[in-house]
Amino acid sequence: MSWVAHKCSAWYEGTLLLDTNGNQLIKLAEGYYKDAVATGEWMHLTNEEQKIIALQMQIYNLTKKKAPKADKRKEGKGKK
Repeated sequence: MSWVAHKCSAWYEGTLLLDTNGNQLIKLAEGYYKDAVATGEWMHLTNEEQKIIALQMQIYNLTKKKAPKADKRKEGKGKK
């Protein structure tokens, strides 16, 4: 469950009380972000995401190699 979804569930359940202007939620989010950056968790790809990106690159490289080359014959220089 994502951090935001967890906070939303806690608010609905009444275990998280927030002020009406949202300042507490902003402070919680800033703390979460700072902790995630400090631990290297922020924007860290999961193993599955890394595999997907690697497979996408393999597909890209294979299709790039097999792309048809442009016809190099010049117009007007063929048989008449």
